[in-house]
Amino acid sequence: MPVGEGLRLRQAYADAAGQGTVVWRMNTESAKAATAELQFLFQHFYLMNQTRRSMSEALQPPNPAT
Repeated sequence: MPVGEGLRLRQAYADAAGQGTVVWRMNTESAKAATAELQFLFQHFYLMNQTRRSMSEALQPPNPAT
C-alpha cells in the first residue's frame, strides 16, 4: 500500500508525547499542521478500505439462499 511521503511533522508528535497529550489538543502551528496531516492520512486509509470492501463484495458470487 503506498503511503506517500509518510509523516513529515515528527517534531510535533514528539512534542505532544513529551507533554502527555496528542497533537489535536495542542495549540501551536506545527500541531495544527500535524493534525491536518493525520486527518488526511486517516481519510485516505478509510477511502482505501471502502474501495477495497466494495471491490471484494462485487467479486463475490451471488448467494443462492437470498
